[in-house]
Amino acid sequence: MSMQIINASFGYRKDKIIFSGINLETADNGVLCILGRNGCGKTTMLKSLCGILKLNGGDILIDGKSIIDMERHEIASIVGYIPQEHNVGFAYKVLDVVLMGRAPHLSIFSSPSEQDYKIAEEAIEMVGISYLSESKYTEISGGERQLVLVARTLAQQPKVLLMDEPTSHLDFRNQTLILKLIDKLAKSGLSVIMTSHFPDHALSYSGKIALMHNGQFLAQGKPADVVTETTLETVYGIGVKIFTINDPATGEEFRFCRAA
Repeated sequence: MSMQIINASFGYRKDKIIFSGINLETADNGVLCILGRNGCGKTTMLKSLCGILKLNGGDILIDGKSIIDMERHEIASIVGYIPQEHNVGFAYKVLDVVLMGRAPHLSIFSSPSEQDYKIAEEAIEMVGISYLSESKYTEISGGERQLVLVARTLAQQPKVLLMDEPTSHLDFRNQTLILKLIDKLAKSGLSVIMTSHFPDHALSYSGKIALMHNGQFLAQGKPADVVTETTLETVYGIGVKIFTINDPATGEEFRFCRAA
């Protein structure tokens, strides 16, 4: 499923424009990374894509249909959104938190069916946390919570997955697990749009990158074309060097960057 952003703009006030003149089209399947420094408007952009925030101008099309013409439950059945942080006030079991992802498919007075439980359990298994099903969400680690949020969103059975800086606050191991899971989900047929301020993550796991700077896209396209020393220096305001290495076992090429 494709998503198209047409001349989009948003501001909380007329004198505080977050982004403007944004145009972007996603691939049907694959990972698109919106890359940029903290505070550049990436989170606001994602909230606009899933209808949490309404644009001041422009439009967002999901398979050609304007998000303006869609009901909230209809958007939620197509687009899944995973925020950076999520706080649960009660000590729900992990299975119950994941089951909440079935809400868009239930009527207001109905209860989850056996099929809903099955879908939730399959989502938990897909992200590899079956051992946490009966654990309390409030008593597991930050990395485990992030995986639970992914499972909850997968239980929605969305066609587009929005992930806001999914590796923030995670250690190296959990960052790797999340990024590999994102790659797996994209290959399974989901369209994934994620934000990040880590160029290395975008280089390694994205099919397309949109580089955000000063409320606009400085460049967008394939990682090799978009992520250059010049564009990174413009966005991050520091000298950057990009290195390329080849895996002797597979011949695969890897690019990574360091401050100059």
